[in-house]
Amino acid sequence: MTTLTPAHRCLITAALGAGLTPATPVMATNWIMRQGTEPATAPASKAFGFIGIDPQQTRGSPLTAGPWQGQSMVLNQIPLKFEENSVLQFSHARLGVRGRLLDGKLN
Repeated sequence: MTTLTPAHRCLITAALGAGLTPATPVMATNWIMRQGTEPATAPASKAFGFIGIDPQQTRGSPLTAGPWQGQSMVLNQIPLKFEENSVLQFSHARLGVRGRLLDGKLN
């Protein structure tokens, strides 16, 4: 029978403690209650937006043997055309307007 070192005891205690702690509640916004809460000094409208960028890169290693020797391996290419091994894609773009609309009744 082996004895546990103090470091192992500490790790076991920490793991048990982390498993027994209650999960923290998730905070969400009630958007219906938030309507009409812009201050009177807020601008009438303000534009905002964001863009999601998704860079992808693979090694694009060529096949070393077989009838397709020297050609790029399809599994290491980026779909849809399977011709590139490095690409910059824009996954989504969002634009919006916020502010005091309809005399502060709508945000």
